[in-house]
Amino acid sequence: MVAPDPRSSSPLTRERLLRQADALEPLPATATRLVSLLCQSEWMLRDVEEVVRLDLALTARVLRFANSAWTAHLPAVSTVRDALMRIGVGTALSLAIAEGVRPRLLRPLPAFDLQPGRLWQHAVASALATEIVTRRARTPIPPETVTASLLHDVGKVVLDEAMDEATLSALRTAWTSGALSRIEAERQVLGMDHGELGGYIVRHWGLPERLAVAISHHHTPSATQSTICDVVHLSNGIAKLAGFGPLIAEIDGPIEGDVLVRLSFSPADLHTFCSELTERMRTGQERFH
Repeated sequence: MVAPDPRSSSPLTRERLLRQADALEPLPATATRLVSLLCQSEWMLRDVEEVVRLDLALTARVLRFANSAWTAHLPAVSTVRDALMRIGVGTALSLAIAEGVRPRLLRPLPAFDLQPGRLWQHAVASALATEIVTRRARTPIPPETVTASLLHDVGKVVLDEAMDEATLSALRTAWTSGALSRIEAERQVLGMDHGELGGYIVRHWGLPERLAVAISHHHTPSATQSTICDVVHLSNGIAKLAGFGPLIAEIDGPIEGDVLVRLSFSPADLHTFCSELTERMRTGQERFH
């Protein structure tokens, strides 16, 4: 006898979504230690080096990326410290985070019509876009912003896992009605959108509040006073414009003009960002595999 699907026994509510998020396994301990360290007002490179060196698998990934095709024109490095100085601590943190979330983001998400690997490709593209934006920014961008971009759509994973047929039908009807944006449709049908659920998830994982705020509002950055949120919003939009988005339908109006103003960029910069991202997706994404 086939056991009944527990999702069909009661309507999908906000409370049930949060319970589903609470059941997620924790991030790797090294990732949590690194993000907590980098979110402090002051930290030293040697402290980051010590955390990385205690994780042999992460050490191998950091060294491998520091000596990858992306840096083939530079001399090889053999120490964690030299590798961190080359790739940056934000990149090292994203490598640690990726180990914990990659399997989930690689899965197909039928509720969002996402084929296997598509959400992960978008997450990687957004993280790489953040690195590009950070290098060109006129103001300092916190290193943990790359991680926020990598995780910004993690709420979709829990939504897909929790979705029952009745809720999915209601959500798709709202999506296709044309009266609401996709985010507004999620809020109307589910009581929350995937950004808010993503913020709840990273709080559950013990990550700092400013990452949770940035992920919660990555579609509504003007609701915050957060540079991290602005950059995540911009990076998400760049990834979509460059062709690495979850859905073509989501490309419409992906970037708020006020975000460009706050970060001192112009609409003309978007073409440069998209061109650089296309190249980086060919040469830099192997570190996430």
